[in-house]
Formats: sequence, C-alpha cells, structure tokens
Amino acid sequence: MEPSYLTSFLKMLFALALVLGIMVGAVYLLKRLTGQTGPGLGEGIGIDVVSARPMGPKGAVMILRVLDRVLVVGVTDQAINLLAEIADEKGLERLRRETVNSSTPAGLRPSPLLDLFKGLKGRWGR
Repeated sequence: MEPSYLTSFLKMLFALALVLGIMVGAVYLLKRLTGQTGPGLGEGIGIDVVSARPMGPKGAVMILRVLDRVLVVGVTDQAINLLAEIADEKGLERLRRETVNSSTPAGLRPSPLLDLFKGLKGRWGR
C-alpha cells in the first residue's frame, strides 16, 4: 500500500520546520555568544553621527559625537581622516540645539529598510 500524499506532505513540512528551527536556533545561539546585533544596528555604543554631507560620489564629511568629544572626519573609500575636533563651547551648544530640534541627523535621509529592521529588532530582538 502506498503512503498517501497527505502523509508525505506532512513529513516534508515537519522536516522543513525542523531544519528552519535548527537554523534559527543556531543564529540565536551565535548572537548570544558573540553579543553582536549586526553591522549598523547596535545602539548605545557611544558613537553618534550628528551630521553628514556628501562631498562627491565617494566622499563625505561627517560630524561624530564620540562619548564626550565632537569630531569632524573625512570619509572616502580608502580612508577615514580626522579633520578637526570641535572644542568651542558656542559651536557645541549650537550643534546640540540643532540636533535636538531635528529628529534625524542633518544630511542623512532615513532609510525605510533600516526602519523596518529596527522595528523587527524591537519586536523580536533582545
């Protein structure tokens, strides 16, 4: 007697669910062991992009807040160079006011895909 199609289909679904469960478990375990959330998705690491301006097809000038310092860096495909450190109190206060008034850093457009990933991380992440 031949097994019915329903039995074969259910066995295939069970095997697929088992393989997917093992894959998800492996990713979860690796994530827990390494403590990493993926490139660009980690927050609270002490580095914030305050502003970014493109300076051609492959370069940009960025203002970064690293812990309690404000740095101006030049970014290209080959290098990242420190251009200046903002230590002027008036400049820092103006920068703080501008970043508080805007929800996104100046010069950066929010990415819908990044928003989707952040929403998924908030829903299913740790």
